[in-house]
Amino acid sequence: MAITRRLLTAAAVQKAKPADKDYDLPDGHGLTLAVRTTGKKIWRFRYQRPNSTARTNITLGYFPAISLAAARILHDEYLGLLAQGIDPKVLEQETAEQEKKATDSLFINVATKWFAIKKTSGISAIHADDIWRSLEKNVFPVIGQTSVTELKAHTLIAALEPVRARGALETLRRLTQRINEVMIFAVNSGLLDANPASTIGKVFEKPKKQHMATIRPERLPELMQRVECTNLTLMTRLLMKWQLLTLVRPAEAASAMWCEIDMEKKLWTIPPERMKKRREHQVPLSPQAMAVLELLKPLSGHSPLVFPGRVKRDQPMHSETVNKALRRMGYTGELVSHGLRALGSTALNEAGFMPDVIEAVLAHADTNQTRAAYNRSTYLTQRVEVMDWWGEKISNATVQPISVPPAGKESL
Repeated sequence: MAITRRLLTAAAVQKAKPADKDYDLPDGHGLTLAVRTTGKKIWRFRYQRPNSTARTNITLGYFPAISLAAARILHDEYLGLLAQGIDPKVLEQETAEQEKKATDSLFINVATKWFAIKKTSGISAIHADDIWRSLEKNVFPVIGQTSVTELKAHTLIAALEPVRARGALETLRRLTQRINEVMIFAVNSGLLDANPASTIGKVFEKPKKQHMATIRPERLPELMQRVECTNLTLMTRLLMKWQLLTLVRPAEAASAMWCEIDMEKKLWTIPPERMKKRREHQVPLSPQAMAVLELLKPLSGHSPLVFPGRVKRDQPMHSETVNKALRRMGYTGELVSHGLRALGSTALNEAGFMPDVIEAVLAHADTNQTRAAYNRSTYLTQRVEVMDWWGEKISNATVQPISVPPAGKESL
């Protein structure tokens, strides 16, 4: 559409100065340069909407980012649309909505929204971090920038093939579950009509259930000997002993805080947000556990954390520290950090303590939901006796007291 009547020049646009009031400089056929008191210059197009007597404005852009020549080209395009009965403003809004929908439907953006809700569903912060890291490492690099509307079962299976190829079957199982949850979220959000991930888990080999590597209670003296004699930092050895004496999970032990410990009552209360089952857990502290705390006071008593990190002092020691130490101690394939709980459980069961009390020590939830609804006991009094017995057993197995290794020769 040829437009012949032009009122403005590039020089006039350039020289236009702000005044006491906003004013417009017309260029013909509804195109104007709005000059604001702030000095801003805005190209606008005022027109009558198709099949209507209503008039409206649409912003074309700002000068000098949009020159007079560029504004006229846009203006001509909009006049062409109007000649076809198309409202430029409606078209612009529809285009913006389509672009937003395309962005919102990217797998990484859908996963981000799903994860924001997932984090509030009662999972621990550690578990939440594990979920996100697994997606960042294995999924987002492959399909993160793909729209969920384009994902099919075969593309999801292909994306997970590298994980299957390296034999990480447990990771693969978790990833298929997490991808499935993201896609269900996409369906519930109106982005999809059906979930293409619903059956992808059936394509892959299921991981064989493996128990945490552990050792028999008879080898406890050997373990304590290695704890004392292996070249480890004092904090690492104290963390290992703390975990063994309290029988809590690795992350729960490493993240212990001084404010959670009642030295007079000899009781450690772990808040729900740091427990796997999201329930408060109280740990009676044996004399041996209290002795570990006394050794820790000069090392970390100034910190809110019982086991502050060596580099990042405002963060706890990593929950994998004990695993690395056990490998250094020669227990690769034989004993892992979590296996210390199994070691304690075996010893307590063989000593004849009540199974319910042992399960309370380990903070296990009763799998029988009906029974769990009626049995609310934490067996705290009985657990004091159990933990004292366990602390004494560890003490008897210890060959020598903990001592600080020679300076400059520590590791871990």
